Amino acid sequence: MTTPLIEPVTGPRTLAYLAHKLGRHRDRALVTVTDDSLAQAHSTRRSVSLAQLVQAEEAYWVRLTKQGESFTIPVWDGTARRLWQAQITVSWWADNPHLVAARHLFDCVPLVRREIETLVHATLTNAYTADRETLEDKLTASLSTPVHLRDIGITYGHGTLLLIEDAVPEERRAQLHDAQWEVAVTEQNHQVQHARLTFYRDLVEQGPTALLAFWLMHRPDDVPRIIEAVQKIAPVPTAVPEHDEQHLLALFEDMTDFERQQVRKYTALGLARAGGEPGRALIEELGLIETVLHQKDAP
Repeated sequence: MTTPLIEPVTGPRTLAYLAHKLGRHRDRALVTVTDDSLAQAHSTRRSVSLAQLVQAEEAYWVRLTKQGESFTIPVWDGTARRLWQAQITVSWWADNPHLVAARHLFDCVPLVRREIETLVHATLTNAYTADRETLEDKLTASLSTPVHLRDIGITYGHGTLLLIEDAVPEERRAQLHDAQWEVAVTEQNHQVQHARLTFYRDLVEQGPTALLAFWLMHRPDDVPRIIEAVQKIAPVPTAVPEHDEQHLLALFEDMTDFERQQVRKYTALGLARAGGEPGRALIEELGLIETVLHQKDAP
């Protein structure tokens, strides 16, 4: 904007008052600014008197003519997934010169642009359409009706809007396309890895039997080798006796010395008949070697 919206009154204020009364500046309003100007500006639009003008701390000429403004803003259409450049032309004017002067609005264009950008984005968000002509009609309709910015005393409206699709170089478009696919593939790979991790974790938690079944299913040709490897794995020690062990211990507690000796004898004979080094080693470990020798020497 080349000409400020408000200009301080220079020179004798009496001459400014006469020029105002004689209508020499029909396109401008003469207003004063005092400590209570903000409160008065919201409630009255009365003309200034000579006494008020002379006694006021500040006095301004406020332009009343309609001004035009053209600018371009980027607009993202989430439905169509494309970027537009919105070329906007709008008119604005001061509808409350007292408030404009009290706010010291030398340039209100940035405020008007901000309000229009907010309006355009809100309208586009609620449009739910990817048709350019329909979007233009909705956005132009939102700009055609005058909108009063009561906090600053400005009104804008009678606007038009033209959507132009933002030109993207083919190379950049290909890069964006590859990046989108790369992100999607990466997310899918993460999901697959997480599923595999969960599967193997549950398999391990189920114990050696589940692991053996899994490998037998996938490597049926290696069944003998897998079974041999499993047999070499020592059983996990348990602090609490199994059910059968508890039952046998209970039986031994109720036996007499003679009954215990008979159990030892038959246990030793059973292991001796099994034969082999493993059986002999177990007999020696249990201290039953003398019992076996005694039974062999018996008639």
